Amino acid sequence: MTAGFDDYPDTDEDSFNSMNFLVTENIFFLADSAEYEYPDIAAKRLDGLARFYKNNSQKQFMYELSGSTYESSASDAGSVLASERVEKVKQELLSRGVPEDRLSIG
Repeated sequence: MTAGFDDYPDTDEDSFNSMNFLVTENIFFLADSAEYEYPDIAAKRLDGLARFYKNNSQKQFMYELSGSTYESSASDAGSVLASERVEKVKQELLSRGVPEDRLSIG
């Protein structure tokens, strides 16, 4: 799962500059599951993404959410699980105040 903000030179979760850049934040899941492998770390990262939005809500940016699994990309089960993971992260961000129009599913 990737989304939004990570430690990046010249920026932090309180502000960002006008450069165009891609920043990723990984959230890990248990194998064959939509449950977080490290719930405390996932919550911290999601809180940071929400805080970044709140501190920069007047600026133009989007969070692109994408999920993956270790299964073959052709696997229906892998695609379903990846979608479930993305949806879980999306719902977590929405519950933290990030508006849906700032979230894009990639």
